[in-house]
Amino acid sequence: MSDRTFTRVRELMRPTPSLIDGLATVQDALDVMRRENVGALVIDRRHEGDEYGIIVLSDIAAKVIAENRSPERINVYEVMSKPVVTVVSFLKTPSGTGCRPVGAFETTAEEEIDSR
Repeated sequence: MSDRTFTRVRELMRPTPSLIDGLATVQDALDVMRRENVGALVIDRRHEGDEYGIIVLSDIAAKVIAENRSPERINVYEVMSKPVVTVVSFLKTPSGTGCRPVGAFETTAEEEIDSR
């Protein structure tokens, strides 16, 4: 048997992710991050067929600050990553891997499988 320890994803994530509109400015995103004490925001979908996006502090550092662009003039959608890769909360991740999920969205599939 392996000595590896595992942590369920649900133990690492926030119960509800912090959302922001893609048309918000990077400065708006920074203000929300500061207020909510988070380092990443999920970008809300524009419509039902759209995908969620994500913006993290390193995106802002590399794509805005390092390029001497103004956070007040850049929209979040210009620097976000999309689509977001998601996992269900009952999955296990090896401890010590640095895996830090941002948040969770409720799904019926998760509830069905979670009952195992």
